[in-house]
Amino acid sequence: MITRVLLRHWRGYEKLSLDFGPGLTFVIADNGVGKTSLVNGVAWAIFGDDAGVDADAAIRAGTDEASAEVDLVVGDATVSLTRTLRRHAPRGRSRQTLQVLVDGQEVEGGRGAQVLRDLLGEVAGVPLDIVPQLLFVPEMRLTHEGELFADVQEHLAALLGIDDLRRAARTLRTVQADAARDVRALQQAGRVDQAALDRLAVAIDEVRVELERLDAALAAAREERAGLEDVARRQREWAVHDQRQARHEARLAELTGELRSVGIEPEPDELAEAVVRAGTEAHELHADLVAARTEAELVTGLVEQLEGAEATCPLCLQALDEATADHAAEQHRARLAELAERQAATERRRRAVDAAAAKLRSLADELARQRPPEPPEHPRPEEDEADVQARLAELDRHRAELLDRRGALGERLRRAEAALAEARRTAEADAALERAHATVASASALAALTEGEADARTERALEPISRAIAARWAEFFVASASRPRLAGGGSIELGERGGVSIPYSSFSGGEKTLASLLTRLLFVTAATGLRSMWLDEPLEHLDPANRTRVARLLAQVTQPGSHLRQLVVTTYEEGLARSMVGRHEGTEVVYVSTDALL
Repeated sequence: MITRVLLRHWRGYEKLSLDFGPGLTFVIADNGVGKTSLVNGVAWAIFGDDAGVDADAAIRAGTDEASAEVDLVVGDATVSLTRTLRRHAPRGRSRQTLQVLVDGQEVEGGRGAQVLRDLLGEVAGVPLDIVPQLLFVPEMRLTHEGELFADVQEHLAALLGIDDLRRAARTLRTVQADAARDVRALQQAGRVDQAALDRLAVAIDEVRVELERLDAALAAAREERAGLEDVARRQREWAVHDQRQARHEARLAELTGELRSVGIEPEPDELAEAVVRAGTEAHELHADLVAARTEAELVTGLVEQLEGAEATCPLCLQALDEATADHAAEQHRARLAELAERQAATERRRRAVDAAAAKLRSLADELARQRPPEPPEHPRPEEDEADVQARLAELDRHRAELLDRRGALGERLRRAEAALAEARRTAEADAALERAHATVASASALAALTEGEADARTERALEPISRAIAARWAEFFVASASRPRLAGGGSIELGERGGVSIPYSSFSGGEKTLASLLTRLLFVTAATGLRSMWLDEPLEHLDPANRTRVARLLAQVTQPGSHLRQLVVTTYEEGLARSMVGRHEGTEVVYVSTDALL
């Protein structure tokens, strides 16, 4: 379920921000305001190029960048996406980036797109390549339905094991074709002459020459790839060096900032002088502390002498009366208090100076140890990293093509050599011919049976959806004798009395829209785990009566407890939309206008 959309510089939008909740939401806008642009923008944000949206053409005129942000709930996870497209000069190529946050944590290492695909794959229950077509339905897709219903058949084929049957049938048809070729060759075996043998030998030599040419091309591709890999390796080395250089410069800046915060420039001489000054001050403070302690010990002795039973003057050693002794002792005790306070202050200052000196020495040592990282041995490549990776990918594709061609030639050579050997074994031609005939017959019969079973399973799988579509169709076209159904090929057709079938291409515009809409809703709710759909103007191509019926149906399929949790519908039918709000729970209207875009 999509909860927030923010588009910037997207087609007509300078900036558009919308919030969405569960239930049915009608997005009301006049023609030309950008309803389809909104749907395409959200689809591109989630699926990128797989959405089938021309993002380059969607960049707002006068700007070089467009972005789309979407918040959505996928299963139990909360996902935030930011997809940005930048147009780069001078070549004009655009570059797309994607940021993915899952439960508030950013997915790093360029794995965002894959993590998003994995989350969608877990809940969708259908091949991911058809999810954009089911989740986002532009107006033209409803009225000009293309490949969706073939994809429905493909999904059901994979779900019911029909794919396995068809693969088996294709294998049997290949065996049949190979055996038929063997029959034709064996039928001529008894009449092979020397000229035919010579032609086979020449053909074999031609194939071998072609194989040698392909081997040379493969060797050249390997050599070119080795050179590109060396460039890529040097690019990685320089990227690591740039990171280390950045860390080195950042640490230098930190050290410089710490020194300048205490008024010291990060110059070796000034640093050394600062360390020496701190040491000198610490030494002087230590001397002051020793002097204070010595004086304190002396004064303490004097106090003890004055407090004795026979107090005497410390200088003349004459006896002192009690009042004089007490007065002298009190003065000495006051001096002791001053000395104690002086010692404490000196000790605190000494510790602070020691700590500052230690910090300065540490910063000076670390600054002296700082060395810029050594650059890589080889010079920095001039090639763009993205171009190198693109060339590597193109080279890999070319090499794969060469390998495919070599494999085909190898198979051709094997067959030619086998044909030559078989031509020389004319004595065994009759028995081999009989075996080849038996292989053709059995492979043909088994292939027909397998294909028949695959077709039958397809019909049985599509029939329930066809019945559901026909039931809904009857609600909308009460007087019509035609009923829609899904044919065995996965396409929609109208069945009429007498066995006549009308193909989808012959439907009226309203019939196409209604058939496509009903089929999508039924398929999404019955055969997928998708809980949200966005429909672009599904009401505008219906007659008034069916327009109201479809609006009611859309409100019904999003009621609490329904499979669909969210349905967003763009329309300019404001009156019909507003009438749904008061009648159906969870239905709301959102307005988008040109005045709201700026």
